[in-house]
Amino acid sequence: MRTLLFFVFLISSQIGFGQENLGNIKGTVTDKKGKPVDFAVVRVKDSLKFIAYDMTDDDGIFEIKGLPEGTYSIWFESDFSSETILENVKIRKDSTQVINITLSEIEFYGCPMGRPLPKLIDMNGRFNGTI
Repeated sequence: MRTLLFFVFLISSQIGFGQENLGNIKGTVTDKKGKPVDFAVVRVKDSLKFIAYDMTDDDGIFEIKGLPEGTYSIWFESDFSSETILENVKIRKDSTQVINITLSEIEFYGCPMGRPLPKLIDMNGRFNGTI
């Protein structure tokens, strides 16, 4: 019985191991009229690849938990807006970064195959050009 209890304790301690020191992001996605954008896709990208994603609910709210401390690009996209990329978002351990963003309507400029080019903005909401 002692061996079984020890084994259960060992497994339960390993499940929680490595979960501390992680950060989160949450926020709201709205359109230019201030209405929530439902079903917008929010993706988190490190320097190499996308590592997490979420989709906004009916109120435009999203939340992504369990991100390692670091600097990321956050990509926002919906059917009726231009893809927007928020660069250099710093995630700190044991904290939540709140990001509220307004998406622009689709503008067809310089885009092959009718697909709009993504817009780059910084953490202060300043436009940094297109990819």
